[in-house]
Amino acid sequence: MMLGPQRMRKLFFSSSIFLWVCLSFSNLEAVDNHHQVAESQAFLTRYCVDCHQGPSPSAQRNFEGLDLSKSDFDTQLLLQEVIDQLTLKSMPPKDAERPDAKQRLSAIRHLSHRLQSMRLQSRDTGKRTVLRRLNHREYQNTLRDLLGIDMTLFDPSLEFPRDASDSFDTIGDSQIMSA
Repeated sequence: MMLGPQRMRKLFFSSSIFLWVCLSFSNLEAVDNHHQVAESQAFLTRYCVDCHQGPSPSAQRNFEGLDLSKSDFDTQLLLQEVIDQLTLKSMPPKDAERPDAKQRLSAIRHLSHRLQSMRLQSRDTGKRTVLRRLNHREYQNTLRDLLGIDMTLFDPSLEFPRDASDSFDTIGDSQIMSA
């Protein structure tokens, strides 16, 4: 089936519009994320940093160097605690300047969105396959299933390094590779 020149132009034009719209939305999302981080940082600076800074911050939580653009575990943990305290309305304290309900809910929404983004970043492997290996139990079950061998009499994994003793033998971070 051959497309005529007018139909080709329409197809090209509609494809170009679609591509432009997709690229515009991805750029808007990045701008919106940057805006939310800036708003959240301003909220924390205004309502939290006065008490939570210096050599002896309140509740041993120091927000002075808190950078919401990082996604390390400590930042995520601290951010979750902030969200919890704002949700419970226990922070800021009653004798300090407090945000109104709209500001508080907006901050909770922005901080929650940022925390979710941080967690997704932390789980991302960068499009790389994480190294995996079978533990002893999985190896024995695989051989038993493939070869039909009774593994109580024959254990080819005796010379392999022992599995971790923390009872979580299928977690890749706790496994080692044998030579």
